[in-house]
Amino acid sequence: MRVMGFVAGWVVVVCVAACGDEPSMGERRPSILRLGAKEDRSDGLRWMEARLSCTESVSGHFEPGSDAHVYTLEARAGVTVNLSYVADYAPWYGSTIGVYDASGARVAHGGTLFGERAALGFAPTKDGVYQVAVYPSWRAARGSYTLTARCETVACTGDRECPSGQFCGKPDGCGFTQGVCTPLGQECNDRDAPVCACNGLTYKNRCRSRAVALSVAYEGGCVALATNKAIYDRPDLITATLSNPTSETLYLDGCGFGWHEDTRAGWVDRGYTATCPSPRAVYALPAGKTAHSAVFPKTGGVLRLATAYGFGCTPGKSLLEAGCRAVFNTVSASFSVRMEGCNYAPTAERSYQGQSRAACDKLVVKCSAGFQPFDDSCGCGCVATR
Repeated sequence: MRVMGFVAGWVVVVCVAACGDEPSMGERRPSILRLGAKEDRSDGLRWMEARLSCTESVSGHFEPGSDAHVYTLEARAGVTVNLSYVADYAPWYGSTIGVYDASGARVAHGGTLFGERAALGFAPTKDGVYQVAVYPSWRAARGSYTLTARCETVACTGDRECPSGQFCGKPDGCGFTQGVCTPLGQECNDRDAPVCACNGLTYKNRCRSRAVALSVAYEGGCVALATNKAIYDRPDLITATLSNPTSETLYLDGCGFGWHEDTRAGWVDRGYTATCPSPRAVYALPAGKTAHSAVFPKTGGVLRLATAYGFGCTPGKSLLEAGCRAVFNTVSASFSVRMEGCNYAPTAERSYQGQSRAACDKLVVKCSAGFQPFDDSCGCGCVATR
């Protein structure tokens, strides 16, 4: 009889330790977790209704025999997530945190076999939704817990301040001096979601822009300014087109296009192609539309057109006063304008060695005694010293 009493008592103890009721919140599903280590809980998972975030903690309660609790967490590449788990059950039950991606692959795992606290940090390599599982290392535990996520970024001003495999990603818009270290784009897909990067080139999607360490100026292809020819003879008119491949209206500088001239000192701003109107109000170019303009070259040489544009501007005001959300500049490819009346026949005072700006850029003008180098809209050469 004493033996039977002892056995009955032992059965009661086991039932208390392993037959408790799971809290009602949450949905039990088949496991998606892959066994990455023997400590992983590959079965007995309960997806909780509360969503974990970097600004809000979640709380839960374990009964003996409880399933592991799984929370959804949205995380961004380049933002380190620090997870903290604190329970009020006895420390000998242990604590475990596991982080898994959408496919169920383990990306981080940590904890202790003795202790009611666990901490874990992980740095996502790509934006996405992750599953965070928490559970006592021994399933006999009973108690409540709090799970907290804190997100931190590594501030930077340049790529050299970031670890290997990362670059200093700036907010959309360019011109920002402060950014956060962001992983280079990896395993980029061919999803067609074009972005204009801060180098003025269009990339198929954000990942491909990040793969070459470039921040994004705005979504959509880059605004393009083009001319109809590469070589003009005065008095030819230059037909310029500016296209808006983005999904929103852009606002152009009310003064239209400006001239840039290629000189030996680099590109020089030569003002606007026409007289600025008064008031100098921006004008709208809707999404998907193209603006056309005919301009007359005022000078010869190697030139290009330039203009400024903005997004989110207030109509009726100048580009600088319109409160635009962001303002950008764009230029056309260079082109040559050959002036009428260029006389390349050598004289006693002047001789040409190059008959275009493109030719002159490749020349080192050498002059004899009594002469010095010159360049003008017709070309370059030597002129007598006065």
